[in-house]
Amino acid sequence: LYPRYAPSYKSTLHISEYAILINETEFLSNPWGELHRVYSSLTEMDIKRKIHAIALAQRVVFPDHPDSLFVPAFLREAWLSIPESDRVVGCGSGCTFTGQ
Repeated sequence: LYPRYAPSYKSTLHISEYAILINETEFLSNPWGELHRVYSSLTEMDIKRKIHAIALAQRVVFPDHPDSLFVPAFLREAWLSIPESDRVVGCGSGCTFTGQ
């Protein structure tokens, strides 16, 4: 449910790329069985992709990361959250607001 209701940087990061997701209902009814099913389905390449993706996610999420992408990712998310009709770019102090 988390990816659906509370995604972080939803247009930049996709949680399924860097996290191992577990079905909550299946986990609650059979924790070890669900963990084993997920573990058994992962390949070495899946793990390598997730490690690569989590390295990118860390750069996006942590502003103090040495190669941080926090500011550009945050600005991108903010920009995408503004309806296209309300976006104003590069007009200095002489802008007129065209949104409703």
